[in-house]
Amino acid sequence: MNLLPRNKLLFFGVFLLFVLLAINYWFSLRPPSQTLFPKTVMIRKGMSLRAISSLLEQEGIIRSRTLFIGIANLTGKKNKVKSGEYEFLSPSHPWEVLDTIEKKKKKRSQVTIVEGYTL
Repeated sequence: MNLLPRNKLLFFGVFLLFVLLAINYWFSLRPPSQTLFPKTVMIRKGMSLRAISSLLEQEGIIRSRTLFIGIANLTGKKNKVKSGEYEFLSPSHPWEVLDTIEKKKKKRSQVTIVEGYTL
């Protein structure tokens, strides 16, 4: 007889933990909404993943640098981040930002050379 209430209590505890983790996961992975876009970020050669994630968090591109580092470690992209100037046109999820930086989808710049000038 005592087993039934204990099982219900255990089930309720596990269910509550699952709900709290799901809510935390959902809020952590949502892109920041209060940031104005487009945003341009310069990632310098030799920057660590920690420095890059801090920069992205400061610029409002990602919500959590810890989560960004975790995703990079879990997906094996920790050492595949490329330097360059990146432009983010809209709020993005952390894995989309990581994919952009890893695949080197850099910002394109237009250069005009005036007639008669040389490089």
